Amino acid sequence: MPNYSIEARSLGVAGVASHNFWVLRDEDGRAIAELHGLATDRGTGLPVPIGTDAERFSLRQWHFPHDESYARGIGAAVDRRSYIQDGQSSQTVLIADRAEVLARWNSAVAAGQALNNLDLDYPPYGVRVFGTTVNSNSSYRTTGEIMGVAVHRFPGVMEPGVDNRMVTPESIERLRRHGYPVLTRPSVEVDGRYVEIGRSRADASPRDTARDFAGAGDHGHTALRGTLSAEQQALYDKAHAALAPGLAAKGADAQAIDRVTMGVVRHAAEQHTLGLGWPTGYALSTDGQRVLSRHGEFMMSEMSVPAALAQSSADHLASASRAEQGAVDRSQTLATEAFKRVDQVHTHTHTEPVRSYG
Repeated sequence: MPNYSIEARSLGVAGVASHNFWVLRDEDGRAIAELHGLATDRGTGLPVPIGTDAERFSLRQWHFPHDESYARGIGAAVDRRSYIQDGQSSQTVLIADRAEVLARWNSAVAAGQALNNLDLDYPPYGVRVFGTTVNSNSSYRTTGEIMGVAVHRFPGVMEPGVDNRMVTPESIERLRRHGYPVLTRPSVEVDGRYVEIGRSRADASPRDTARDFAGAGDHGHTALRGTLSAEQQALYDKAHAALAPGLAAKGADAQAIDRVTMGVVRHAAEQHTLGLGWPTGYALSTDGQRVLSRHGEFMMSEMSVPAALAQSSADHLASASRAEQGAVDRSQTLATEAFKRVDQVHTHTHTEPVRSYG
């Protein structure tokens, strides 16, 4: 089943503060909805960038569904308004199957009516000098706790109101109607278990073997960056540097390259768990249909490029995390051949158009 995700995101305010909000993403990493707490004019019913008068402006929850199919499914109109900007800090807090992510998200959306009926005053300029500040960041915490996901804090910026809620914890429990566990750390769901995103592992690390082969070039910019563990990120960066030019030459766009590279991260975890060890190098076959991972001096494993393209990057990450837990179904791996002598493989690289890898 395809994986969706929930992302925490930070919009900078005056260069020092943060407006925190939530983003719902589909299996391809597309933003299909946003959840915000915004100062809202009581007279016009419209949101404003900042409230300046507590009598005039209230704190309201706003839901912006961008995707037509999703909006139709919840009986809402498409709303193209967006606070997403390039360069913003973000953190994926949950990767799970579509049903779970939508259940959590829609639970927070449904709670919006009850929260808005409170008609809470929005403090002038977002901060209450004397007393407890309840503002857009308080809405962010409240809706995050209703969804039962980790309420991420963004370092290096002021987040007034983020420690406060719009309602009591007891009210949040009543509004949390999705039935899934409450998570306190960013997590990926793997076979009914939740694995912490970005956790470190005690066993041998790809970062150690990454030093054993060259891989110059820019790092990839996956939509999942920030959700990968340090080991997974090291694998991704090296594989992207080695494979992206050849894949691009075969006509692959950035999304396809990202899927293949995340497939390599998954394949590496699968082969390591099955006993082949972490890869020490990568190459693309001359026909562009296989990625070849080198293991030591003489052996390679092969991964099917079409098979990697058939699944989303988020699905590959979930499978990689499952493999790291020791759960590998050999019939479901991306390997087309587990072992092959290096001197039998012909590859394509961006430094030499065609050569024997070995």
